[in-house]
Amino acid sequence: KLTIIITAIFIFSSCTYFTNDGDISLNDFIPIKNSYAEEQGSSYGEYLAGRVAHLRSDYQKAANSYKYVIESGLNDKMLIDRTFMLLTSTGKVDEAVKFAKETDKSGKSTNLTKIILATYEIKNENYEEAKKIVTSLQGDVYKELFIPLINSWVYVAKGNNDKAIKELDVIKKNEALLALYHYHSAMIYDLAGDYENADIHYQSLINDSGTDISFRTLQVAGNFYMRNKQPNKAMEILRKYEEENTGLTIEKNVLNRFSPNATNQPRLIKNVTDGLSESVFGIAATVNQGLGIDLAFIFIRLSIYLNPSNDLAKFLLGDILEAKGLFAKANDIYNEIQPSSDIYYSVRFKKVANLISREELAEAEQELRTLLKTHHNKNELYTTLADVLRYQEKFEASLNFYEKAIKMLDPEDPNAWVIYYAYGVSLEKVKRWTDAEKAFYKALKLKPYQPLVMNYLGYSWLDKGKNIAEAINMISKAYLQRPKDGYIVDSLGWSFYKIGDYKTAVKYLEEAIALEPHNAVINDHLGDAYWMVGRRNEASFQWHHAIRLQSDEGEIDKEKIKSKINKGLKTPTPLHFEGNIVLEKGVE
Repeated sequence: KLTIIITAIFIFSSCTYFTNDGDISLNDFIPIKNSYAEEQGSSYGEYLAGRVAHLRSDYQKAANSYKYVIESGLNDKMLIDRTFMLLTSTGKVDEAVKFAKETDKSGKSTNLTKIILATYEIKNENYEEAKKIVTSLQGDVYKELFIPLINSWVYVAKGNNDKAIKELDVIKKNEALLALYHYHSAMIYDLAGDYENADIHYQSLINDSGTDISFRTLQVAGNFYMRNKQPNKAMEILRKYEEENTGLTIEKNVLNRFSPNATNQPRLIKNVTDGLSESVFGIAATVNQGLGIDLAFIFIRLSIYLNPSNDLAKFLLGDILEAKGLFAKANDIYNEIQPSSDIYYSVRFKKVANLISREELAEAEQELRTLLKTHHNKNELYTTLADVLRYQEKFEASLNFYEKAIKMLDPEDPNAWVIYYAYGVSLEKVKRWTDAEKAFYKALKLKPYQPLVMNYLGYSWLDKGKNIAEAINMISKAYLQRPKDGYIVDSLGWSFYKIGDYKTAVKYLEEAIALEPHNAVINDHLGDAYWMVGRRNEASFQWHHAIRLQSDEGEIDKEKIKSKINKGLKTPTPLHFEGNIVLEKGVE
C-alpha cells in the first residue's frame, strides 16, 4: 500500500522535468530554442550551457544558466518550472520560491509547485497561508498523507492539539502508515507537554512487531525518555534497535546520549517547523528507495530547509548524490556534519569511500589517520587505510595496518579472505614471498577456489618458475569462474606463452587486451606473443603502446621493452609442463 501511495506522489507531482537520467527529453525546447536563438544569441548560448550542465547533473550551474535566460526575457513556463526545481534540489529554496510564485500567478501550478510554496510559508511561520496552499493539492494521495500531516502541525502552531491529532486520523486508517501516525502523534503530544499520551504513542511505535525501529525513531523516542528521566525505557529502545540490527556497532556519541547521567538533553523536535521537517524527511527517505532519486532530492532539500540541524536528512542527501556519482558534492554535505553528531563516524567513513572513488588517495589517507585517533576499535579503518596505502604503492607501510586488522579478525570468518589476499599482495611487492604465500593459502582456506587469489598466486608462481602444474591449474580454475576478467584471461594467455604454446597464447592475450585495452602489462605480454608467432610489426606496436601507458604498480620495465623494440626478442626456454590445461566448465 505504501508503495502505491509513494508511486502516486511521484505521478501526481507532475515531476516531468527530471527523468531517470536526470533530465528531460532533448527535444523538449526545440521550438523555443529555434525562435529564441534568432533574437537572443548570447542567451541561447547560456541556455545550451545550462542544458549541458543539467545533463551532467551539475544542478547549480544549470540553474544559474537558466536564471540568466529567464532574466534576459524568455518567460517560458517549462523553463521557469525547471529552474525553481533545480534551485530547490540544490538547497536554494528561498530563491526557488521567486520562480515558483511566477508559475503560481499564472494559475498553472503543479502539486510540487504548491508544496515548495507551502514549505516556504511554513518556514516563515505563515501557517494559515501554508494550510491554504496545501488544501488546494489535488489527488487522493495528498488527501491521505500530505494534507493531514501539514494541517495537523498547523493546528499545533495555533495551540489546538486535539484538532491536530484528529487530522492524523486519516493517516491512521492506512495500515502501512500506522507507524507514521504514532510517530507524529507522539511528537505532537511531546511538544504540547502531554507526556502521558506521548508515551502511549511512542510505546505503540516501539512495540509494533511489524515495524523495525528506525535510527530516527531511536533518536527521537530515546530523547523523549531521557528528557523525562526514564533512562530504562530509553535503554529498552536501544536494545531492541541493536537486536534488529545485528552486527551494527552503535557509535559512542549515541551511547553517551543513553547514559543514565545524560538526562539533561535538549529537545530534538523543538517546534512546528521541525515536526514538518520530519514529515518531509519521511517522504524523501521512502521515495529514495528506488522510486525517483530526483524527486527525493527535492523533498530532502525541503526537509533540511525546514530543519538545518537534521543530520540524518543530510546523510540521505549525501547518499542520493553518491548514487548519481557526485562524490565531491556528497562530501561537501558530509563536511557540514559536526563531530558531536550521532552519525559523525558514518559520514566520515563515507567521505573516505568517496575520496577513493575520485582517486584522491592522499586525502583519503589523511582522513583515515585522523579517524583512527578517536576510533581505535574499527577494523574497517585499518583495512581501508592499508588498502589506500597499497593503492599508492606504499606497500611496506600498508603491512602494519593489515597486520593490525588481522589481529582483530575472527580467524574463521570466510569474509576475511579479502584482507589476507590484499595482505599477501603487499608482502609479495616487498619481496617477502614466503609470507605472501602463507597469506594466499590462508585466503584460500577461508574461501576455497576464490578466483582472484588463485589467479594472483598462480601467476606469481609462473613468474618465479615454480609449481608450474599447480600454477596453471589454479589459473585455469580462476578463468572458468571469471572468463571476462581481463587480468585472469591475461594470466591464462601468459600460461600458454610460458609453456611455449605461442599460438594459443595469442588467442587469449587478444581476448585480454579487448577486456583491458589500457593495461601496460597485458599489452607487453601480447607484444611478446606476437613476436614469437612472427607478427613482428604488431609486436612492435604493442610494445610501443605499453610504454605509453601507465604501468600497473610498476610491473613493467620500460627499458627492457625499449630493448625489445630495438633488438627483438630471443626465444625463451619453455617451462616444463606435462598434462593438459583443462578449460571445461566446472570447478573441482
